[in-house]
Amino acid sequence: MKFIDFMKKRWYLTLIAVVLIAVGVFAAVTLLGHHGDETVSEEEPTETAEVPKERVRLIMTALKADRVGVNTESGFMLNVPKGTKLDEKVIREGLKITPSIDYSIEKPKNGGLVIKPKRFLQPNTVYTFKLDLPNQNIKESWAFQTRREFKIVSTIPGNKGTAVPLNSGIEITFSHTDIENFEENFSIEPPVKGRFEIHKNVGVFVPEGLTKDTIYTVTVKKGVSHGGTRETLKEDYTFSFQTETPSAGQNTETYLNFYDSLYNFPTDVQPVIEVGASSDFKDQIIELALYRYESSEAFEKAIDAMNAEPGWAVVEKERYKPDVSALPLFKSYTIPLTWVEESYYISYLDLPENLPEGHYVLFMKSNGKEDFSFIQINDTQLYVTMTENAALVWANDMITGQPVANAVFEGGTLTPVTTKEDGTAKIEQGLYKGEDSRTICFKLTREGHPPLIAPIYTSGTYNSGVAQADYKSNWRYIYLDRSTYLPTDTVKVWGVLKPRSGETPPKSLTLNLKKDLYDFTTYESSVQVLETKEIQVSGRGVFQAEFAFKDLPQGYYGIELKSGDTVVESNGFSVNKYIKNEYVMSVKPEYNAYFQGETVKADIGCEFYEGTPVSGFEADYAVTNTDNYGVTHEGSVTLDDQGHAALDLKLADDKGPASWEPQSYRINVCLLYTS
Repeated sequence: MKFIDFMKKRWYLTLIAVVLIAVGVFAAVTLLGHHGDETVSEEEPTETAEVPKERVRLIMTALKADRVGVNTESGFMLNVPKGTKLDEKVIREGLKITPSIDYSIEKPKNGGLVIKPKRFLQPNTVYTFKLDLPNQNIKESWAFQTRREFKIVSTIPGNKGTAVPLNSGIEITFSHTDIENFEENFSIEPPVKGRFEIHKNVGVFVPEGLTKDTIYTVTVKKGVSHGGTRETLKEDYTFSFQTETPSAGQNTETYLNFYDSLYNFPTDVQPVIEVGASSDFKDQIIELALYRYESSEAFEKAIDAMNAEPGWAVVEKERYKPDVSALPLFKSYTIPLTWVEESYYISYLDLPENLPEGHYVLFMKSNGKEDFSFIQINDTQLYVTMTENAALVWANDMITGQPVANAVFEGGTLTPVTTKEDGTAKIEQGLYKGEDSRTICFKLTREGHPPLIAPIYTSGTYNSGVAQADYKSNWRYIYLDRSTYLPTDTVKVWGVLKPRSGETPPKSLTLNLKKDLYDFTTYESSVQVLETKEIQVSGRGVFQAEFAFKDLPQGYYGIELKSGDTVVESNGFSVNKYIKNEYVMSVKPEYNAYFQGETVKADIGCEFYEGTPVSGFEADYAVTNTDNYGVTHEGSVTLDDQGHAALDLKLADDKGPASWEPQSYRINVCLLYTS
């Protein structure tokens, strides 16, 4: 039995069931209780202050502010009109600040009151002050925007951008206008001549010309300043980009290339090498030339040269074509390309013989196209798994199936380790620490065999530039009772925050209801905190809260969980004006998976919320392939007296016989019903 016949593909059927949650209608009843007569003691006479007939107007101003916003060190002056008595106790009872802050209240000699934050305010944040004192007919609110931090918000080209045109300019967009000292603090490597321009909040460098297939690194030093405030960048800003490669714009319809840059085989098999080839090479003869390296060091050096660029860059293999002028020709072959129909143009080269252990480079050529790849013949199999700060290697012999002991694994900045009797070795350090992802060559040395060269792709660190949740330290989650709410509604929040170390969870946390804002003129984002709640956490790390709002504008909002100043988790929801359907529909397939050729049977059901069947109506259905979103079936069925209809489907083979992958389908159902 052929392998492709044995591995019959499965189709997975993903169903959509529309579940609508009924919203109960309720009435709020206020009960007025009779307290009976109340006697006021003569020893404690009461004094009733007269409420002013006219509303008392107060003015609040930021003590440190300019045209770009409020200084994060600012306090706030509350000017109180004559005849109005306000003390600290009254202010604290009626004042609500969002986001919440700890503050003191001072009385300067020249009058008024000063609200003085005990800690610096957050930059680029809207703070709202609401003072509600009904007994004095005072109801005021003020909003203050703190300064945006002077920083770089975007660049053209973007960081790690590729295929950048050679006539491209370099644009640095700042958060503020009035940029100063830009030219003196700009550098580019490799050096390029050019001129500088300033356009509002954009600093521009116009190169005289960039070079093809070159990685440029631009640095804007922290000496750049904002003329209005004299504020400078807090740190140097660096980004890199790669210009277009020589192959840019060339015809890609005709191609012949190796599928991988390195192939590994044991000595007991004839190598079968996967290649990518356009239909032009069907039934064509391929010329192969195999060269053998005399040392593993030379082989490793050739691979390192090809992997010298960072992982995000486009690598032109032709540029790293190894020099084989000093290498002896080990073998040459002239063989036909093994063409596989309907395989996305992936074909094979079957070498006619087994090869001895060693390190090789293979060149292929046909009809003016050529490519190369490295080949390693070694009976040792190596498995490597790694985390940020540790790794595990496991070595086995592919001929005997036994673990390989006393083999030395080394490379990069790694301290060499030796495998144990079970073939494993634990590494108590990360294999790579750096911002850019790279491929680094490691080596496993075993007695009686040539070293096994293992190029390993290592992921670099990623910094998005915004505060990140502390994922490593805590088990954490925030659940909301729904994903969509009405403009006047209540969001119910349940969550957990528990240290992974087993320590006691914090006793209190902060929940913020926030709205993310974006200024398309300055490319600057900001956060508006609408409400803050201090919440209590149980000994198991569980918490819950509610946010009730009225006439909240439609849009997307966030729930942010903070421990101190650190954001540890977040979730979000939408606010929309929606109308609840009067019925609920379901689609239930007989099975969740089917073999090729089987009939898919599904039941469509529909009922009102109180359980009455929706009968006699037509339901439209459409079946889509989730890989390509193509509609494979569509039609309609009529619901019977019980509100059900049967659906029988025969799904076609969309991917062809050469594909082993399962296919997934989605059934969408819509009821043609009007109440």
